[in-house]
Amino acid sequence: YTATCSGELKVDLCNGGFDTKVAVYDGCVCPAPSPPLGCNDDGACAITGRSQLTVPAVQGSCYTIRLGGYNGAFGSGVMNLSCNAIIPMGACCNTTGTCLGTLSQSACNDANGTWHQGQNCNTFVCPIPPPVNDACSNCVQLSTGVAHESTTLGATGSDVTCSTNDTKDVWHCWTADCTGRARISTCGSAFDTTLAVYDACDGTQLACNDDGCSTQSLRSQILLDVVAGTTYKIRVAGRNNLTGPYRIQVDPCRNACCINGGSSCQVIPEAQCLAGGGDLAGPGALCQGDSNPQNGIDDACEAGCPAATIAGAEP
Repeated sequence: YTATCSGELKVDLCNGGFDTKVAVYDGCVCPAPSPPLGCNDDGACAITGRSQLTVPAVQGSCYTIRLGGYNGAFGSGVMNLSCNAIIPMGACCNTTGTCLGTLSQSACNDANGTWHQGQNCNTFVCPIPPPVNDACSNCVQLSTGVAHESTTLGATGSDVTCSTNDTKDVWHCWTADCTGRARISTCGSAFDTTLAVYDACDGTQLACNDDGCSTQSLRSQILLDVVAGTTYKIRVAGRNNLTGPYRIQVDPCRNACCINGGSSCQVIPEAQCLAGGGDLAGPGALCQGDSNPQNGIDDACEAGCPAATIAGAEP
């Protein structure tokens, strides 16, 4: 018999006229290969002493069916063959490690999942693939002022740390397009993050922060003096190896802005300074306070050396 489906081949001798026996072998050669795929003497037939057998079958494969009689019995009867197709099932996993259900392969593909044949969601633990930026060498580029959202789920970790047990990390790259003090933050992330900045992969740590966001506790923020054209490696991890969705953003550089001739000084973005009628103190300049001389003008806003006081003059 050549199977017409992949599934279960059922051999039914329930209508035989004698006490039957049946066996099915894999392949159509003689003598039949041993052992058989299955054999039966008295199956689940209404008439006692009749045979019924179900074995696995693959479409297009040939099987040898052997009929006999119990204790030498013989006679005539009817043999019914049926092939019932069975669709293989398996656990369907998404990228977050959630099992979407025990589905067929095509149904899992339609759900954009990964199929694990023969596995069941009740017992199978879905693997989580590592993020694309799991390694520093595969860092994901950030753009100034644009928030990036992703996840650290599946991160394999590294041997560098910023805080307590925060080895499960992902990496980003940012090339500074300004000189001054840049703000890097994970405010808005879904878990307790840590944040660090390096000058290169396997390089020197320039800054590290655990809980620095003023708007959300247990999230991270770094204020770093940067130089235009320099590329920085930014590491995102979770305290105590927590993982989950995160949000990271690098804000435009902030520099000293002199307001009202320097009577007020604020470290703010360039656009905000100019829009408010302020004057930029220069790239990388920070407010210093009024100390030398104490003339009501922030030292960062003094034009060159402080003006001299004329004590006397003559032609």
